[in-house]
Amino acid sequence: MKTFTVTAKAESDRKWNLDPIQRAMGQLGWWHILVCAVVFPLKFPVAWHQMSIIFLGPSVNYTCASDPSLDRCDSGCTSWSYDNSTFATTITSEWDLVCGNANLVKLSQTIFMFGILVGGVVFGSLADKYGRRPPLVIAVIIQLVSGVGAAVIGSFWIFVVLRFLTAVATGGTMVTSFVLVMEIIGPKWRELFSVLYQIPFNLGHLTLAGFAYFLREWRELQFALSIFSVLMLSYYWLVPESPRYLFTSGNVDGAVTVLEQAAKRNNLQTDTIRNDIEQYAKEKSRTASANASKGNVLDLFRTPNMRAKTLYMCFNWFVCGLAFFGVAQYIGHAGGDIYTNVAISAALELPGTLLCIYMMKAHG
Repeated sequence: MKTFTVTAKAESDRKWNLDPIQRAMGQLGWWHILVCAVVFPLKFPVAWHQMSIIFLGPSVNYTCASDPSLDRCDSGCTSWSYDNSTFATTITSEWDLVCGNANLVKLSQTIFMFGILVGGVVFGSLADKYGRRPPLVIAVIIQLVSGVGAAVIGSFWIFVVLRFLTAVATGGTMVTSFVLVMEIIGPKWRELFSVLYQIPFNLGHLTLAGFAYFLREWRELQFALSIFSVLMLSYYWLVPESPRYLFTSGNVDGAVTVLEQAAKRNNLQTDTIRNDIEQYAKEKSRTASANASKGNVLDLFRTPNMRAKTLYMCFNWFVCGLAFFGVAQYIGHAGGDIYTNVAISAALELPGTLLCIYMMKAHG
């Protein structure tokens, strides 16, 4: 039976053309599942922060408080009274983001979304230089500090700056965690796990409506959504460094240590891992060009084939982002109960995400 299992595994390894690193830790086992179970919850605060503007800065009814006889946006009106039947407080009511200042709420969210782009670029570069885990932990710390800070400050523009930093951090947690997961999961399962990775975002979007329903003060909501990141400080100890990064950066001993831990958890052989990885390193060293340079972002545009694929993917994500965030964030302005609307729109994301599993299997 044992011989059959080893033979079947060898045949599977040949079928998927696994390198020694993937063979050492296996394609999927308890170690992979445990790492994913720790990393996936990162997407909850990502969803909370990206979508929270729906409840932090919603459109609320208001009247001129300084002179009720005036139109609410008359130049003579200097203060306003806000309807608090749905929300006790919002950034709109606290900083009078109405009339001439009404677009500042949208501007703050635009700056936030730009921060996600910055975070992806910056932390992607840091992850290539320093590993996946250190930038991930740094991003979590920034997310925690800036998120909590945004809940207690008294200035709108400081709020915008802190939210921008939160966005940079969420962009960082997304890119580093996704790369880490894809680097440890075997090719047979990467397709599936690339989709499963998105489900915590869907659940985060769904639970946001519940948080907002019970926390009607915007500061309480912002604090509650941010303080959860305290738990993720444990990633410094719980999340392993990517063995692929350790190997490619020349830390063979570090890669072997992680791979042996993974193999033990997955009930795989460990006695040949060090020799296999050291031989693999020598092989890579022999085949590598003496003047070979590390890849950079320009490589995505260097050849016609790669350039076309890059532009297609950029356009695809642009359209998806425009449609998804445009609809998801506009839900707050639709008629009916805002909490129900957000919950329903979030719940509809789940079957759509799961459908991707079938679509990729069936159509690639």
